[in-house]
This record gives sequence, C-alpha cells and structure tokens, in this order.
Amino acid sequence: MCAAPRGQLSLILGFRGPVKTVYADFNDFDTSGELPLTCVGSVASLRTFEGLLRDGEEVWLDDGELRVRVTVHRRPSGDWVARSAEWKFERRGD
Repeated sequence: MCAAPRGQLSLILGFRGPVKTVYADFNDFDTSGELPLTCVGSVASLRTFEGLLRDGEEVWLDDGELRVRVTVHRRPSGDWVARSAEWKFERRGD
C-alpha cells in the first residue's frame, strides 16, 4: 500500500551536493524495470519539488525502510518514473 510520506521530504547531502528524497512504493515496478512514481505518497513528495526537479536528476527514493539512489525522468504524460542501471537498496539506519 502506498502511504503518504513521513519525514521523506528532507534534503540529504550527497557527494554532488543536496540530493532530494522522494517517497516510493517499491512494490510498483513495471515490466521494463522502471519504478513509476505515481502512488499517493510519491506524488505528494514530487509536488514539494515542483519546478525544482529536473529530468535526469539523481534523487534518493525512500519508503521508510529502504532507500536507493536513482535518476528520475518525466514521461510525456507528465508522470515521473525512476530508473537505475542497478538497484542497490540500502536498509535505513545501516
């Protein structure tokens, strides 16, 4: 189930500067291996970055338990999707 983000909207300092964090439902992968960012929590997270998020930008996806660094891309429909060459998940708190 896709829940609203709790504390997921912070900026995390990464190697290349601030990296945005977006809530994601990791049970929503499509057949191409992309993760559509269309659940309620993801849409709410993305709305906070409206006008600030760029196609091809690197972000953290986080569901409160796991996180992964990906690039986000905007589809012609206006929806966002996450892509990664290799999905290396980290358990939060590790």
